[in-house]
Amino acid sequence: MTITYNLDVPHNHLKGIFDKVTEVLEVRVNTFIPMTFILGFFVSSVLGRWQDWLKNIGGIESTAVAVATYIQGDDDSTRACRRTIIRYLVLCQTFVLRNISVQVRRRFPTLEAIEAANLMTSEERMMIEETTDEYTQFWIPTVWAEKLLCEARKAEKIPSDPIAANISARIDEFRTHLKNMIIFDWIPIPLVYPQLVTFCVRLYFLVCLFTRQIIKSKETGLPDSPLFWLPVTTIVEFIVYM
Repeated sequence: MTITYNLDVPHNHLKGIFDKVTEVLEVRVNTFIPMTFILGFFVSSVLGRWQDWLKNIGGIESTAVAVATYIQGDDDSTRACRRTIIRYLVLCQTFVLRNISVQVRRRFPTLEAIEAANLMTSEERMMIEETTDEYTQFWIPTVWAEKLLCEARKAEKIPSDPIAANISARIDEFRTHLKNMIIFDWIPIPLVYPQLVTFCVRLYFLVCLFTRQIIKSKETGLPDSPLFWLPVTTIVEFIVYM
């Protein structure tokens, strides 16, 4: 379009019409299409969801340290209790991640694959298979972990009730983070908004195709060079936005 406009072609009256249309569009484009607001809100929404994903990824380290520290004892049953509680939490995390991640689903396509990885026993697998609600399966291991925690307190392997309550709160916080990840996966950003942003960006550059041309009536003082026929800033803007 730049070459066509700047070449000495006939029908100069069309250039006058083009100049007038360009002036009108240039004045009103930022009012009709507020790109800064639209893209800013969209980017902040996407970045905010990404940050929430990172916050709720379900790190197990703090809970594992609390379990290893406060469930005291060196006998085999106590060590088995600590390991089993952590294994149940890892199992819960595996259930959630295989539901929202293709890579984890490929690694653990079935419950038998999870059992083969020693994340649960055959008896535990059968108990989970008996659950009719698929999404209830996510939280069954956390119930088992809480029961083991209560048994450890009754056996006085945990020094006091506040310490047991603290470990229980950590387990509940871990479960809440996993639940938030499921919610993020179930409820994405409304589809209409990315479509609206895509439409507005394309409409904006369609208007820029006219408004960003070097109009001869406006280029007073500019040398007659082909360099000024090329809308460099618009090209950069197009690369960044698209």
